[in-house]
Amino acid sequence: MYSGIQKYGGKGGPTYQPKIQYEYTVGDVTFKGSRIEFGLRLNTNEAEARRISEKYVVGKKISVFYHPAHPSLSTLQTGVDEITLGCGFVICGIIFIFIFVWLYVLVKFL
Repeated sequence: MYSGIQKYGGKGGPTYQPKIQYEYTVGDVTFKGSRIEFGLRLNTNEAEARRISEKYVVGKKISVFYHPAHPSLSTLQTGVDEITLGCGFVICGIIFIFIFVWLYVLVKFL
C-alpha cells in the first residue's frame, strides 16, 4: 500500500520516520495497519528510516502479526525496541532507589 519515509524539521536539523501502510486479511475480513513495532518510535536519521522502509516495499509479501482476539491490532515487528527497554530499566531503577530511600528513612527515624 505505502512504504516511505517522512521528514520532520526541528531546531537540531531534520529527522525522519519510516512510514508504512499495509493490508492483511484475517478470515474473510481485510484490515489496514501502519504500526511497525510497539513501543516508542522516535525520529531517526534518513539512512535508518530508509533502511526500515525498504524492508517493506510495496507489493512484497510480508508477515503481519496481530492480536487473535482483536485482529485490527497489528504490527510488523514483534518484541520491544531498545528505547522502550532502556526507559523501562531507568524507571525500575528510579523506583528501586525511591523504595530504598523510603525504607532507610523509615528504619532510621522510627
